[in-house]
Amino acid sequence: MTHERPRMQPGLTYVEQTSEGTLSFVVKDPIKLRYFRFGEVEVWLMRRMDGTRTLEQIAAELAAERGIDAGAAALTPFVARLKEMGLAQRTAGERRAVLAEALRRERRMKLSGHGNTLLRMRFSMGDPDALFDRWVPRLSFFWTRSFLALSTVAFAAYAIIVATHWDAFAAGMLSMYDPAFYSLGTVVILYSAVAVIILIHEMGHGLTCKRFGGEVHEMGAMLLYFGPSFYCNVNDAWTFEKRSERLWVTFAGGWIQLVAAGAAAVVWVLTQPGTLMNQVAFLSLVFAGGLVLLVNFNPLIPLDGYYALMDWLEIPNLRPRAFAYLSAWVKKRVLHMDVQIPSATDRERRVFLTYGTLSLLYTTVLLGSMAVIFGRFVVRHWGGWGWVTVAAGGWFAGRNSLAAFLRVARVWARDRLASAKVRRVLALSGAALAVLMVAALVTPWTVRARGHALVEPTIRTWLRAPEEARVEAVMAREGQRVRRGQAVIRLRADGLDVSLASARATVGALEREVAAARGRAERLRAAELALESRRRDLEVLEERAARLTVDAPFDAVIATPHTDLLRGAGATRGDELLELWAPAPLRLRILLDQRDVADVETGDSVAVRFASWPATDFEGVVETVRPASARGTVEVLATLADPGLVLRPGLRGRAKIEARRVTVAQALARSVRRMVRVDWLL
Repeated sequence: MTHERPRMQPGLTYVEQTSEGTLSFVVKDPIKLRYFRFGEVEVWLMRRMDGTRTLEQIAAELAAERGIDAGAAALTPFVARLKEMGLAQRTAGERRAVLAEALRRERRMKLSGHGNTLLRMRFSMGDPDALFDRWVPRLSFFWTRSFLALSTVAFAAYAIIVATHWDAFAAGMLSMYDPAFYSLGTVVILYSAVAVIILIHEMGHGLTCKRFGGEVHEMGAMLLYFGPSFYCNVNDAWTFEKRSERLWVTFAGGWIQLVAAGAAAVVWVLTQPGTLMNQVAFLSLVFAGGLVLLVNFNPLIPLDGYYALMDWLEIPNLRPRAFAYLSAWVKKRVLHMDVQIPSATDRERRVFLTYGTLSLLYTTVLLGSMAVIFGRFVVRHWGGWGWVTVAAGGWFAGRNSLAAFLRVARVWARDRLASAKVRRVLALSGAALAVLMVAALVTPWTVRARGHALVEPTIRTWLRAPEEARVEAVMAREGQRVRRGQAVIRLRADGLDVSLASARATVGALEREVAAARGRAERLRAAELALESRRRDLEVLEERAARLTVDAPFDAVIATPHTDLLRGAGATRGDELLELWAPAPLRLRILLDQRDVADVETGDSVAVRFASWPATDFEGVVETVRPASARGTVEVLATLADPGLVLRPGLRGRAKIEARRVTVAQALARSVRRMVRVDWLL
């Protein structure tokens, strides 16, 4: 039997609330400004802990009045929990032990930055409660229907102005990404405008909480996810019986902020661009507007959206409780560790698992993205020291999480290794792993680079138009083999036939004139000179006519498709008419991933397979490794042996280059390097 007479701390406030038909109470500690939620029976017990009753007497009253048979032993853990929360008074001996523990905790807090983390740092600026008491009556207009209507007008003005002046708004937003935008004066204006907006936002929370009867005893500055901010402690809103009042406290900051954005939009439109007032109005419009509010109402980070979700779900301390539940659940269900999962209702369990998982994933992605952006910046500007900075920053940011993970891993390993059978399995596995590692270090392996291959002719050329003409006939079709000197295409030049006929007639007439002038020296000499000149003109025309019939310069295959479409087409001097490919020798154009370029060298063996001959390897040798293209591939040219003369230019296949000989361990390391991107910090 115990004679302890538990006593609750004086001044506790009990606020009755009903959610989904369930009665609960929020208990406020007015000294430490802490809030706790308890059930109806728990509050019934707490109200009887006045220092006049023993636990046996309270248990007897519980059985008599509530019909719950619970002895003093069953109530002892509840009293202990109340003492841990600071709601029940302790004995003198307990107070001494608690004081010693508090001193140790204070020292740890000082070493760890008073509870601040890298993502969330708070710096209190004092107690504004008395100041808000004086302000609320003077600002009563902000909680009237008239202000609600005025707010609607401001919201509409904001939306209409941004929509109708979108080009100017977007140009201003883009200019903020230009380093030249940020002079010393601009930075001062920017931070001043943001500070005023956030201060208005937080005062909206605090004054609304005060308006509904709450107390606001703390306000200060904070660094949240590396961004400057303010905060206002409105936890007293948990004592409001109406959920609507708690939600109004949460949304008041964003509401008044958006009203300020509407006013800033009007000033921005009415002032001259480039003036100080216009610049202040634009920055206020940007940082008080809808896009910023979307971030602010993201429930996965501890901003207004999170508190609104917490009020709507009516689950206090949602984020820490969700993380604690998720951590214990993973340890218990996944790692099979001997831990106790915090008690929760079915609804709370679903909420904790869902919210905890989503918030953890979001925070991980956010921190990873910020780390990549920061890493790219410092590596680009500081080189090797940038890598040192990235490593140091990663260690500083993740050291606590790493330490917690190692603690869990040690406990898990200790529990798993308790069985002799498990130790034998681990010993055998370790021995097998050692054998495999030694084998990997000595076993040879051939590194192969694979890629798509295209068969090309080594020799290729175009038949071109010798002069302006029209295609009269094409004597070959696509894929047809032609012999060297074989006529392939015939052209006709406008007027050339007439000129030829005229020139030939003129030469014939002059020849007859020379024959008739024999014996008359002077006349003969003149006729011979004229004949010689006309014959030269005729030779030029005949050469032109001969060139209009274009022959193959070597044994080749016609590569141009749809040759019949060339008939009647016009061409100017130098125009490409038909492409010819030499059937042999052939070569391969291989496209490799740029990660393989370090392994490939001139002279490496190549094997290629085609769909037409799936069981045949055609061999070749690397001839040239070309520079990387813009698509992240490397072109490799290789000679191709075709003893059966069955391959044709244009065939596509898969090539395999035997690059170099290494060990299995080196090949595995190469595979890991191929999977890891090294350009993310560049």
